[in-house]
Amino acid sequence: MEKILAIWERRNCWGRFAVYSYPDCKSKNTGFETKTLWDWMELLIIPLVLAIGAYYLNRSERNTDREISTDRQKEEALQTYLDQMADLLLKKNLRTSENEEVRNVGRTRTLTVLRGLDKTRKGIVLKYLHEAGLVAKEKTIISLRGADLSGAFFWEANLVEADLRGADLRGADLSDADLSDADLSNANLNDAYLSFSLLFRTNLSGADLSSVHLMHTFFVGANLSGANLSGANLSDANLSGATMPDGTKHD
Repeated sequence: MEKILAIWERRNCWGRFAVYSYPDCKSKNTGFETKTLWDWMELLIIPLVLAIGAYYLNRSERNTDREISTDRQKEEALQTYLDQMADLLLKKNLRTSENEEVRNVGRTRTLTVLRGLDKTRKGIVLKYLHEAGLVAKEKTIISLRGADLSGAFFWEANLVEADLRGADLRGADLSDADLSDADLSNANLNDAYLSFSLLFRTNLSGADLSSVHLMHTFFVGANLSGANLSGANLSDANLSGATMPDGTKHD
């Protein structure tokens, strides 16, 4: 029996609480036997938390660096485009040239750069084209049909008589913009913001205005024939003299 107890005692010297039950084990204490639960948390959990924190900090820094790099690339793309368009205007007489090849080059460069720009820079491109007289309704040099202007920022923009036929303006912010006499026929304005914008005699025939955001929008004399207005709230809009989707004139 004594031999069995001796074996059992030696075996429990490796146990966590052996030091309390078998004082003889103290001489063989490795330091682990007296560790409490909090001690183990300090040894294992706290380093783990620090490691996780370091991981997320590094990832956040990488994301920030990536965002800065992406923004720099977009700015460089915009500046390159503006320089190229300036060359076409000054050296190739883009504004007055009847050369279709020159116009096609300008259109291709415009459609290409728009696909990679953010909402603010898209707004800069359109304002530049409008001010340069390249997207005037009466004489369109650069067609924006199919152009990716989705989500673009045009708040308070002056786009009078602009040719935006068939442009993709989904989610674009045109709040407080002046679109008087502009042509937006067949344009996609789904979920766009037109609050307080001026659309005096604007052509919106066949345009997708579904779920458009309207608040005190001025549609006086606008052409909405064939337009999709599903989900659009026109209760605050001024539609005096406007041609409605069904072809009738609004009082």
